[in-house]
Amino acid sequence: MKKIALILTAVVSLLSVSLTTMAQVPQHGTGVLTQTRYVRQFGEMENDLLKVIEKHDGAKLEQLLASTFEVRKASGEVIPRADWINQIKANPNPELNRAISRLIVYEIGAHAVANFNISSADKKTGLFIVDVWAPENGTWVLRARMESELP
Repeated sequence: MKKIALILTAVVSLLSVSLTTMAQVPQHGTGVLTQTRYVRQFGEMENDLLKVIEKHDGAKLEQLLASTFEVRKASGEVIPRADWINQIKANPNPELNRAISRLIVYEIGAHAVANFNISSADKKTGLFIVDVWAPENGTWVLRARMESELP
């Protein structure tokens, strides 16, 4: 629990610095945005996760999630791993599938923190998501997810 609190504190700190930096006007032109190795790697992993959700593949979903996985919503609701898997099997939210945008990935110690928006094709509904990925037995697993509705 202390690790999650530490990771969440780091994410909030990074986001506040990031937002302050984004608010400043660049002095030497707009520059060129490049995709980092982590953005490419975790972008693929997040898209793979969406495909698993879309296919209702409970067995593959089990492999992608850490045994201590949980979802925390902005409302304060906490959804344990087993309950989230059952929700996905029952209602995969197909209107949200495959529309990830604004992906940023931070490396924090051994963990990777990915945050992004996911929205419906018509842009009427969406979520801001922060995923915490951790290495486990030579592969990456999703350790925690925080979700907030987009305005």
